[in-house]
Amino acid sequence: MEEAQKRYFGMMYLKLNTKSSYIPKVYRQFTTNSNKDAEYPENGIINPDLTAVSEGTLTLKKFIKKSTFSIRPSTDDRPFFFKNTHGLPKTITPLLIITAVINFVVIGAAMLHGRPHKRVNNLLVLALLLGIGFMLIEISLFQKLTLFMGSPILSLAVVLSSLLVGMDMGSYFGGRFFPGRNSKRLAIFSFIIFAVAFGLYYLLSYIIYNLMSTPIVFKALLSSSILIPLGFLLGVPFPTVIRLAKENGTEKFISWIYGINGTMAVFGSALTIAISNLAGFSYSFFSGAACYLAIAINTAVRKE
Repeated sequence: MEEAQKRYFGMMYLKLNTKSSYIPKVYRQFTTNSNKDAEYPENGIINPDLTAVSEGTLTLKKFIKKSTFSIRPSTDDRPFFFKNTHGLPKTITPLLIITAVINFVVIGAAMLHGRPHKRVNNLLVLALLLGIGFMLIEISLFQKLTLFMGSPILSLAVVLSSLLVGMDMGSYFGGRFFPGRNSKRLAIFSFIIFAVAFGLYYLLSYIIYNLMSTPIVFKALLSSSILIPLGFLLGVPFPTVIRLAKENGTEKFISWIYGINGTMAVFGSALTIAISNLAGFSYSFFSGAACYLAIAINTAVRKE
């Protein structure tokens, strides 16, 4: 108690704001008091919310939410230690709005252009989900492996090269699965991606926290051996959507499919950062997986 009071009087002597602090075992309220050494300012001795937390009348989660500034602790899943405001940072909100508006215009124009065709709009929706879902998964994987690889540059190199190699093989060999059954292939592979993504995320978590001290070459080879098969799966849906467009006699909309897939990838990048700021990269990753589940359900219920 004596040490706590000593700290408190020292803060008052320096005219520091003690309302922002919590000093255990000190509860009395002090008012302006002059003496030969210093003039103590009128203020509360400690932060009442911190006192409430210490006494159990206020939960830490509610205290964090109540705070004027964002004091939520940073984690590996949400490593934004520089973020001190609630909600989205001011630099992200305009980017998210601009990309959303651009995509709204592009998708609206494509759907108006394809109104006479019954299945065109569905193909455009599939391209939309593929663009968002892929970027949500890719960027989240990049962040997750940054800790494991020890460098964002190494993480980016491993993730991009592995996924691109896998997707090249998936695009080339994907048509051999369920030949002539494009809708079935799209539904099955999209569901497999959803299921594999969930298992992969927890597998990577286990690897990261148990093999952190292994050599960098081993880390790169191990990460690639996991990501290339995922890339193979990710490489199948988009070429299948193109084949569906040809199958339905709507080849002239393939350029729209490419365009929407590309613009939604840009929106997906901004959306990943927004979700990660608010909730964490794991939520971004699972949101991407959910996009593939939506594709699987959409294709499964749609008639051939």
